Amino acid sequence: MEERTRTLEGLTRQKYGNLTVEGGQLYYSVYGQGETPIVWMHGMPLNADSWYAQLLHFDAQFKNVVFDLRGYHRSSKLPLHVESVTDLYVEDLRCLLNALNLDRPTLVAHASGAHGALRFAATHPEQLDKLVVINGSPRFVEGVDWEGFSEETCRDFIERIDSARDAKEVGHILFDPALREESEQISVIRDWYTSMIPLAGKETIKAFFSNIASDDDRTLMNKITARTLIIASQLGAEVPFNTSLFLRQHIRQSQLVEINDIDHFAFGTKQGLINDLIEHFVRPSCDILIPPSSDARG
Repeated sequence: MEERTRTLEGLTRQKYGNLTVEGGQLYYSVYGQGETPIVWMHGMPLNADSWYAQLLHFDAQFKNVVFDLRGYHRSSKLPLHVESVTDLYVEDLRCLLNALNLDRPTLVAHASGAHGALRFAATHPEQLDKLVVINGSPRFVEGVDWEGFSEETCRDFIERIDSARDAKEVGHILFDPALREESEQISVIRDWYTSMIPLAGKETIKAFFSNIASDDDRTLMNKITARTLIIASQLGAEVPFNTSLFLRQHIRQSQLVEINDIDHFAFGTKQGLINDLIEHFVRPSCDILIPPSSDARG
């Protein structure tokens, strides 16, 4: 479906549609007035709409591609008995980049989406120019010399999600530990994110704890050649800070920005800060202010 209209309070949508992938459909939208492509990959339990503040910020200068991961909102549900959800996401992303003829875009991804983005960057290094990882991890479950969720914790999350009566209860399970910044606005974004939970459904959300969380991609990280920005927020414990240090040490061309007292969903709770970090990474520029020469001479 081709169009170029002003939509969603100021965004320029170029086109949108459903891409046929193996075993289902992948919903995508292309926004922006520029030509330089950025692909935005959401995490659990959100969907493409969660990038609204980023789409608005980057609308004038970039081509912004968002999509619903399989299992979320407008894309097809996860296939039954899928062996590796992450492999499915990686292949869907490959199909999307090829179908839209995106030549070495920047890929920005959050949390579980960033996990898939890391695997994609490692296994398809020729397809990316830059990578931005927001609270992502190559492994979410604890192990020898590795911090993370215990297997018992993952089972507990699954049981509690199964027992939850509605989206609000699931929201408490997911967001109580992850949205803890002291701000009156937190309740606003929490309500918005909670409204996305029924669009995914319990099975998709549980797949993170039963499938994705058990991946171990640590040995792949040194295969990533894209210049990489690692953004780590330190208020929550969803992704321990040692994880971001590991990524910085094992991804060749990487830089790490640590942000204290900011939640797991940093791109939503500190939109201006995260947008500026990404913009300066994607399109570096100097920001210099010196006094006039007459004043400088004293």
